[in-house]
Amino acid sequence: MGAQVSTANTAFLDAYFKGVVDTREYKTVEQHDLDLQAGRIDAAVAQKTSLNATLGKEDFKDYKIAGPTFKGGVFGQGIAAGLRKDDTVLKSMFDAAIDAAEADGTINKLAEKWMKTKLD
Repeated sequence: MGAQVSTANTAFLDAYFKGVVDTREYKTVEQHDLDLQAGRIDAAVAQKTSLNATLGKEDFKDYKIAGPTFKGGVFGQGIAAGLRKDDTVLKSMFDAAIDAAEADGTINKLAEKWMKTKLD
């Protein structure tokens, strides 16, 4: 089983699979995709958007995403932007923009267009 190095995906493999199955870490997603295709690993753990991009390639037309989607734990609560604590006005602007984009469907439209997936 493989995953890109220094990601939540390798933390997941370390926490739940290390010592149970052979795990490998890769510098790039493309490297684990090549090893998956060549049969050097049986599975790759990655973000759904990354896997969808891989499955969009002709060489991977016979592959599929299998298994559950995980959230929380080593995966955290999602993507974030770091701001200084005293930047309350900027935080409010980010919050308002994100709320508006979620409410009007913009985020899901962009996710479907660019990442070929719907967000949960």
